[in-house]
Amino acid sequence: MTRKFYLLLFSVVIVLALFLLTRDEIAFAVLGPLLPPLVAIGTALITSRVILSLFAGVWCGVFLKTFALPNPETLTLNIDKYPGFIQSAFRSLFSICDTYLINALTDSEHACILVFTIAIAGMAGVIIRTGGLGITEKLKNLANSRSSCQLYTWMLGLAIFFDDYASSLLVGYIIKPLSDKFRISREKLSFLVDSMSSPVTSICLVTTWLGYQVSLITDSFHETGIELDPYTSFISSTPFAFYPLLTVFFVFLIAVSGRDFGPMYLAEKRAVSTGQLYERTSRPLSADLEEMPSDPGIHSNWLNFALPVLVLLLSTVFGLYLNGYGALPSGAHLLKRSSLQWIISNGSPLIVLIWSSVLASLSSILLALYQNQLPYTEIADAWLKGAKSMASTVLILLLSWSLCEICGELHTSRYLAQYGAIYLLPAIFPFFTFVLACLISFATGTSWGTMAILYPLAIPLAHRISLGEPVYLSVIHGTIGAVIAGSVFGDHASPVSDTTILSSASSGCDLMDHVRTQLPYAFVVAAVSGIIGFLGTGLGISPWILLITGMLTLTGIIFHFGLKTSD
Repeated sequence: MTRKFYLLLFSVVIVLALFLLTRDEIAFAVLGPLLPPLVAIGTALITSRVILSLFAGVWCGVFLKTFALPNPETLTLNIDKYPGFIQSAFRSLFSICDTYLINALTDSEHACILVFTIAIAGMAGVIIRTGGLGITEKLKNLANSRSSCQLYTWMLGLAIFFDDYASSLLVGYIIKPLSDKFRISREKLSFLVDSMSSPVTSICLVTTWLGYQVSLITDSFHETGIELDPYTSFISSTPFAFYPLLTVFFVFLIAVSGRDFGPMYLAEKRAVSTGQLYERTSRPLSADLEEMPSDPGIHSNWLNFALPVLVLLLSTVFGLYLNGYGALPSGAHLLKRSSLQWIISNGSPLIVLIWSSVLASLSSILLALYQNQLPYTEIADAWLKGAKSMASTVLILLLSWSLCEICGELHTSRYLAQYGAIYLLPAIFPFFTFVLACLISFATGTSWGTMAILYPLAIPLAHRISLGEPVYLSVIHGTIGAVIAGSVFGDHASPVSDTTILSSASSGCDLMDHVRTQLPYAFVVAAVSGIIGFLGTGLGISPWILLITGMLTLTGIIFHFGLKTSD
């Protein structure tokens, strides 16, 4: 049967479900909050058209809110006054455009991400136009095989550890010309880029995530009366963050072994045997940027790439320090807590990313003008061409943020947390927390939102059920690690996650191809993290023993199920 048939059948089922949900309070309470993300993900899997899928998910959620008017406290229906079914369909359609997309666009944090993304894309346009991709020849002297190229991608992801957005965009742009030389599929490249963004940033101690995570833990400790230091507890919980730690190890193992399995192996086999880096029917994000050639009269110069990237990295690192230091309260620089990590955590990372991306863009333009190889008008056109290549990425981001907003209004996350907290046993609580965090983050595509919901719920519950037990600290630290790990899973694997979208864009990969090939890998690591890591944590086993066991398990899986593509 064709995809059109499945889409038609799926559409009929959704319309019937909407009709039922808007007339039955029990059905709405059980399924209503989950329907928008399910529609978005289901449509994406059937059609492989992410913009259509996200729009369908947002429309479904706005329709439920417009028609059913759910009570925010009880998650029940207010059906005294509501418009008709057809009227609600049109009203919700207009609300997407005049309310939700506008809200997503005017949100200050979202605007920062868009400016950063567009500025980096514009910089890439100038780099390509002025022959900056000549750096590929320099890198090729270091990487002499597909495995070494993947290993350098892994190392670069570790080097850009301080921010997941910067990693998602930079690593793809830097490595893509080299990976194309070695016939590495775009699906594989986007997997490598995505897997080394939020999983790395979430567990490092000098990152844009640190302050946010510690502040949530601090609030939860104070409200619960837990007499532990939040910052020390966060550091102690890092070994329990099994999913990001095992993901980094998994990527390293995939790179050095040259083995793949599932859809990723088929994509790699296609690239190696035919040179076709992505499917003929795929629609790679930022495809316009790839089609923009460098000027034939301009000699390739690796400096045109290296200098703007270096400016971006250095300005981000120093900007995080200066911004964080300036945000410290009066006299705080004299306190013990004003360490490098604490100073950086007090800054505004998205503001710093705007500074650094604008400086990097400006440096690429000034360098091109200094070399006097192109007139200013052509350099400006190159920047605009690069920025315009992000049009589809920007639309996808806006729709994903709109979906997140409507899920918040329908209390999708609170629903999952509320109904998931029914079954509580100390021995399985870290595992339960991890699974719940995975579900919430995958459905909403936000790691920070998942942390904000689960930390205030999970930490008090972990304290209550394990107080006085020998495994108390293990359960507390394991629960913190479980929230981090489960939140990162959704940020890594969800098709509506920011970093998933940006990794696809910088790697020149179709978003759904990236999600389809990456999901089996993400599920394998998540299963090992949950079964070995968090079930073992509830039993009081050392996290280091569990990490080593998880690494050995992943090694066995790769060498048993993985097949080697010719190098």
